Amino acid sequence: MKLDTSRHAVDAVLADAARTGISISAGPLIGRERGAHLSTPTGEAIVFYSPHGYTPFETVRLANEIQDFVVEHVLWASGRDPVWPNCPLHPDTHPLDPVEDAAVGPAWRCPKDGTIARIGELGLVA
Repeated sequence: MKLDTSRHAVDAVLADAARTGISISAGPLIGRERGAHLSTPTGEAIVFYSPHGYTPFETVRLANEIQDFVVEHVLWASGRDPVWPNCPLHPDTHPLDPVEDAAVGPAWRCPKDGTIARIGELGLVA
């Protein structure tokens, strides 16, 4: 998935969420150009894009915000285990961290064993 705008970054994280069983709808902000309105049956949030344009750091920042939204407004609110995305190498122990990996760019990383997937490619078979 090509990440060349902040909206593409949001879409990439939402695609990762969908592949892991999390459904979030995202729409534009009414009257604003730099953000997305996230909603689920259990909550809503707004993520704002950087006014400085897209950077890999922006993808990591947006992934962090969406990760917090998923944990609080989707998992916690529905009584599910509040860990997302769950580390495939160590199930039920810790989430993956969004990071800027020097080799692959914005990625989901296991805090113990390193990068698992690029943001936007979580759960895809290589």
